[in-house]
Amino acid sequence: MTGELKAYAAEIGISAAGVTGFDEKFTLAEHRGKAVGEHVVVCVLEQNYDATQRIPAHRSKQAASSTYGELEDRMVLLADWLRERGWRARPEDFQGESMFIAYAVAAGLGQLGLNGQLLTPQAGSRCRINMTIDAPLVGDEPRTLASRESATAARSAYGAARSAPSPMSARNTAASPRPSSTPSAACRR
Repeated sequence: MTGELKAYAAEIGISAAGVTGFDEKFTLAEHRGKAVGEHVVVCVLEQNYDATQRIPAHRSKQAASSTYGELEDRMVLLADWLRERGWRARPEDFQGESMFIAYAVAAGLGQLGLNGQLLTPQAGSRCRINMTIDAPLVGDEPRTLASRESATAARSAYGAARSAPSPMSARNTAASPRPSSTPSAACRR
């Protein structure tokens, strides 16, 4: 059933899906007792690359919000799919009842970055996370991206996906002043 669920998740446009066990320690106190089972299906949806590069602009915030909205719609479809097969399922909203990143790491969707974000091989940190609960599924294993896989993921997520060169690449670096080898007055204080 786990394979069928992941295939359906891909069919409805979810970037990646993983399964792990429910652990109440990852549930925010005000939401304890709402779980409907022993398993968690964690799903991620890739966020628009170009819009994300505009952080902290309004366009990047719109991209995050619309990606969460799209993911919530798809999570409702996934929960309905589980219910049609006789299982209880309840998707969380994007504000979260649980620590999504901890579950995503446990479900093997990526690793925890030094910046506290989930780093996925598909989209780096450009993804939104949501989850639904319960069904007799086989859990995935956490994974650490090997350095080569991490580098490949970073290149595909941040480099190859760009359709236009960075504004920084157009800068004339030959005319830029060379950094001084002497520390500035602020650094010497």
